[in-house]
Amino acid sequence: MQGDYRYPIIATAAGGALEMYDFSIFLFLSDYLSAVFLPLAKQGDYLAAGLMVTGYIARPLGGIMFGYLGDCLGRKKTFLSSLILMSIATLGIALLPDASSQGIVAYVWLMVFRVLQGVSAGGEIPLGYVFVSENSNYHNRGFVVAQFSAGCEFGYLVGFVCSQLLMLFLSDKDIVAWGWRLLFLFGGAMGGIAYAIRLCTMESRVFLDTPRNSRRGNFPPVDVMVHYYREILTGIGIALKDAGALACLLSIYKLFPSVFGLSGHDFLFMFVLSLSIGIPFSILGGKLSDLMGRKWIIHLSAMVTGLLSVLGLLVDFSPPGIFFWLFVMSVAVFAAFGRGVYPRVILDSFPTRLRCSGLALAYNVGFALFTALGVWLSSVYAQNSFTFPLCYMLCCSLVTFVVAKQIPERHTLTISHIP
Repeated sequence: MQGDYRYPIIATAAGGALEMYDFSIFLFLSDYLSAVFLPLAKQGDYLAAGLMVTGYIARPLGGIMFGYLGDCLGRKKTFLSSLILMSIATLGIALLPDASSQGIVAYVWLMVFRVLQGVSAGGEIPLGYVFVSENSNYHNRGFVVAQFSAGCEFGYLVGFVCSQLLMLFLSDKDIVAWGWRLLFLFGGAMGGIAYAIRLCTMESRVFLDTPRNSRRGNFPPVDVMVHYYREILTGIGIALKDAGALACLLSIYKLFPSVFGLSGHDFLFMFVLSLSIGIPFSILGGKLSDLMGRKWIIHLSAMVTGLLSVLGLLVDFSPPGIFFWLFVMSVAVFAAFGRGVYPRVILDSFPTRLRCSGLALAYNVGFALFTALGVWLSSVYAQNSFTFPLCYMLCCSLVTFVVAKQIPERHTLTISHIP
């Protein structure tokens, strides 16, 4: 990668981290938000359902909208738009009146802003992958794409640390009264800084080299579904392993109080710890994909994740001990190992004029929708154990393992080679 293009890579990863911070603090403050907007409901129930389903369901809509804009207007302009939308939604949450003055209307507005956050995230992540890949070269594309993935995961970690600091210095009463707004105000304000950073980046070289006439064909999301449906199905299948792993972890979180007798706070600590451990493995997977190919990494990640699902079905984790913690950490590590490779595989499947729409559809349907589906099904069928979430993760891993056989063993270049 040329030195002149290190800045847009860093700026893109930083912006992705900020968006994931804004997206994640909703999760980490869910109990307090429930007390603010649903004080008469059982703590966390409705809000957690709205969080885990609504935000993810909205992401494919954002993928279609921002994928179209990215293919037609350019990556940089669309990047700036998604960042503005996330900042507006986050500031909107921070300034919302509580249920004591607005009743259920306040919760409805909270979900509206949450949908806008999901729409923004649904465009931000695929666009980020496209932008950094088009500003890399053949020899380091996997490593560069994995860095953006790690940047997004780092945003979750920052959100967790900030929420813990808030709980350390403020009482629960103060957090419910006004303290929770600080993290959303901070995220919204940081959006202005991230906007200024991205404003100084250059448009993707590959997009600029694409003839203008080829960018103005049919509606890109429809065009990609008609002509590249096999590639989309392949992308969805490969993403299922990550969706199954995340759905399993989130479902365990919901089952913690009833099954394990531990608090949601204990799980959040474990969840973010496992995420932070997985970050270097995500980067490692991307680097190895540049050196040794991609197919074996996705196969290994899916195979181990599936075997861990079987192990979880055979072992009794009640009460959870050190073996349970090692199990969760292992799921996060091996899921992350393949997550850094997945975007590069899908990016190589679409031409420049349809790349944003193609990746956005495959990623958001495969990852976002099937994560939400897994969490919802687990809430219905997994009342006294997490057997169902493990079965769901096993099925998703098997699908990914089979679909990954369609991946060419060596890199098939469709992104213009830039030495």
